[in-house]
Amino acid sequence: MGVPNVFSPVSLGPLTLRNRVVKAATFEGLTPGAVVSQHLVEFHVALARGGVGMTTTAYLAVAPEGRTHRDQVYLGEAALPGLRRLTDAVKAEGAPSRIPSPLSMQMIRGATEQDLDRVLRDYVTVVEWSTGTVGRHAIAGILARPELELVGVWVSSDEKDGKDVGELCGTEPLDLAATQDKAALIALKPDCVVHTAMTDADPFAALGLFEELLAAGINVVSSGPVFLRRGWCSSTSHGPTPRSGRTGPSRRPAPGATGSRSRASRR
Repeated sequence: MGVPNVFSPVSLGPLTLRNRVVKAATFEGLTPGAVVSQHLVEFHVALARGGVGMTTTAYLAVAPEGRTHRDQVYLGEAALPGLRRLTDAVKAEGAPSRIPSPLSMQMIRGATEQDLDRVLRDYVTVVEWSTGTVGRHAIAGILARPELELVGVWVSSDEKDGKDVGELCGTEPLDLAATQDKAALIALKPDCVVHTAMTDADPFAALGLFEELLAAGINVVSSGPVFLRRGWCSSTSHGPTPRSGRTGPSRRPAPGATGSRSRASRR
């Protein structure tokens, strides 16, 4: 079997490259501020003009925390104009700017608003625990963040049970009823519970709730009990947790957080 001519066309899934020369993905350090620079555009245009079959960029993260360097590009409004400018310039030189997925061998397409909404729902569902003085502000903060979706709210009194959360918080109706049903909220399998209920009267009851939520694979962020916020809770402050068999927290929690379990651990 002969060696194919490196300058002959080749099919890559549904895409035909003009030759078999591919510039591999590398980080050129030409994206200061995590956006495409004109230097990066010119770099890839020069390769396309020189005749490569395909040129590729590297380190395009879907979120800021996915980067391994602060200047790596991530998908966001600030990056889109530069990415469009780069692909258009490379395409004008005859190299492909739209490539197939090597896993599915199907053409990559732009994400729709529906796609983005689905992805956001998959990763950042939130239940708020209380609608008191702090809880109302927490709900307002959740609603202000497009990457967070409020899927449930727990309340402590019969008077609030079943009422629209917006009514309880003094805002427009949210079409979301508050509930006292803890089991129903856990069954929603939210990514996180934001706990702002009072814990001073019985902090260990709150710890029991946190253990139950964490055991269900739900992250917990809480404004109390106070001794957890400052790392004052020692390994002898409370007995063994019934599910893990360990005594006390295994690590000193960050200020304002009682503990967390990543979504990945649930899968």
